[in-house]
Amino acid sequence: MKDKLRNLFLVFLLLFPVLAFNSGYREIAGIIEHWQNLEQERFANQKLGEVAANTDIMQHLAGYAGSFKSGLASLLIEYPSKATTALPVNVLANNIFAEPFPDHDLWVFSQEQGANSVSVIYSNERSTSRRPMEMIMDGFIAENLGKTQNFDEERRNEKLLQKIFGNGCSTALIAGDQKGIATAVIYRKIPSFLVWDFVETANGTKAGFFLVVHRNQDLTTSALKIAAKKTGLGSSLAGGFVRIFASGSADILYPERLNAPGIFKNWRDKLGIAEQNLEKWEAEGFDWGVPLGNARLFTRILPLERHLAVLLLPMQAHQVTPDWVKLINFMAISMALLIMLRGLLLGVWPFVSIRSRFVVVFLLAATLPAVLYITSATAYVFERLKSDENHLEELLATSLSDFDAGKEYLENEYVAAFSAMKTDPEIVNSLTQNGLNGSAKVFARIRNIISSRSE
Repeated sequence: MKDKLRNLFLVFLLLFPVLAFNSGYREIAGIIEHWQNLEQERFANQKLGEVAANTDIMQHLAGYAGSFKSGLASLLIEYPSKATTALPVNVLANNIFAEPFPDHDLWVFSQEQGANSVSVIYSNERSTSRRPMEMIMDGFIAENLGKTQNFDEERRNEKLLQKIFGNGCSTALIAGDQKGIATAVIYRKIPSFLVWDFVETANGTKAGFFLVVHRNQDLTTSALKIAAKKTGLGSSLAGGFVRIFASGSADILYPERLNAPGIFKNWRDKLGIAEQNLEKWEAEGFDWGVPLGNARLFTRILPLERHLAVLLLPMQAHQVTPDWVKLINFMAISMALLIMLRGLLLGVWPFVSIRSRFVVVFLLAATLPAVLYITSATAYVFERLKSDENHLEELLATSLSDFDAGKEYLENEYVAAFSAMKTDPEIVNSLTQNGLNGSAKVFARIRNIISSRSE
């Protein structure tokens, strides 16, 4: 009886290597899952950073205008012998300035080789006379290219510019420094943004445009939708923008079913608004990597916006035990059971000789160190493989921090320079005595102030 119990105990000990093997596999699977979660968090941080960097409507206006300018240049190059009035400019405009781009007014001009002035070849705005717009564009192109105009033409173009785009506008400023940049104007007594640009081919043909976007529409929603389109929200990723103030644009979520009652809706209602939960947010921060059903929720606050960017990524599936591991477990347990039944029924045990018992002791003694070694080696290999990526990420983060510091320093220098201009006696006296007519002296003085600053 004592020998039988001893042999049964030795058979049970055969399962110890199997338990150690499964424990080691679970540790390795946990290491892999840990790195997958880290990769997902890095991706979420990068994607939300892209979203935060694409919420400026003025940046979008300049970007779309640049795309339209490139399209005009391509049309002029592809159809060199075709009259500019026959170019498919309307198709180009409809393709580029499509939803979610905000409502806008667009004028497209062309100047054939040898012509003295531009003419409108396309416009989606009918209430403004085309001839004044053509004169303004002529003045802008001449000013930008440094061509001289007679005094009457300059005075006429300046008056037309101020009549259509507001009294504060100046041809020298907009044409010289604001080409391709969104400029705040008062278009037909409505606060708006103006973007102008032109392109010239090698044979002298020119094409330009005025793009006007009214500011009395919901530009915040348009900017957020454009940011979502550029960064993939709604197409390949779920997420959007959640309003965190009582006022402002409504939530923008992709897909729209996130608005339906469910786990995300419950989280949204629990989040609340700043007027109610500001102290809680300041103490605890916003959620990051929070499980919501089968997804993980990542958030980032948007500077100068009234919304919180939200990103939903699929929850990393727990490592499922593969078939080959199940097969090893089945074979090992089956073998142990067969040995046990053989010994109980036939009285034949495998551990009678000293050699067989030594083999069992050796397996038991070597199993745990071997499993620990394999697990540690796997963790080391993963860490080593990721070390270069971690180093690159840290280097990039440091470089971006240095860039932000330099940008802040430059902005401070601009503020200091602007303060010096605003309080300069010569500029103040010139504006007081001559108003906008003294702009030439004002700009000359500004250039002197800028050139005298070492920064």
